[in-house]
Amino acid sequence: MTSSIAWLRDVTDRDRERVGGKACGLAGLLRAGFRVPDAFVIPVAETKRLEATDGDWPDDLRTAVVAALEMLAPGGRAVAVRSSATDEDGDEASFAGQHATMLEVCGADAVLAAVRQCIASLWSESAAAYRARAGGSGAGMAVVVQRMVASEVAGVAFSADPVTGDRQQIVVEAVAGFGEALVGGLREGDRFVLERDSLAVIEEHHPGVPVLQVELAREVAKA
Repeated sequence: MTSSIAWLRDVTDRDRERVGGKACGLAGLLRAGFRVPDAFVIPVAETKRLEATDGDWPDDLRTAVVAALEMLAPGGRAVAVRSSATDEDGDEASFAGQHATMLEVCGADAVLAAVRQCIASLWSESAAAYRARAGGSGAGMAVVVQRMVASEVAGVAFSADPVTGDRQQIVVEAVAGFGEALVGGLREGDRFVLERDSLAVIEEHHPGVPVLQVELAREVAKA
């Protein structure tokens, strides 16, 4: 594959400025043994080149992306097109929900359009305001194209309580279907708080019909 595309399995912690925070985080999970869906990354240098052409794809970059897409999701299978800004998923700011993510994107033309939309979200009013509050500037945007998982239940696991910072507690939240509604604050999810060492349930909350059972919450917390 050409140097204009980076595969997730080849990304290291030193590559944040090249491929952004999300790609580095996913690659770290992959190295740690988690089951991370395969993905490739369009690096910051290439998205800047695309911006410079007002969204007209340079022939070599388009060819590289289409070839990588056929390797990742042959036959037009669904992928997720995800932001990976250089200041995203960092120690100081997460940028959760600030940049565009497109799910269940099928086919080369749709993926190419989604990539442009993802890049443009770096300059959205909400992202700019969030970045200003976080004291950042000059960020670049890489784009992750990742194999789509048809999830029955999806959500977020926190290795420390996100409110108190208590590292003796693990918090697992989930909704039915894709996790985007939970992350974007559109739906309240099932919530489990577990004690780290024993995996005992400290708190359990279901806003409606339960979608996450305690056994699966413990499996996620153990991971």
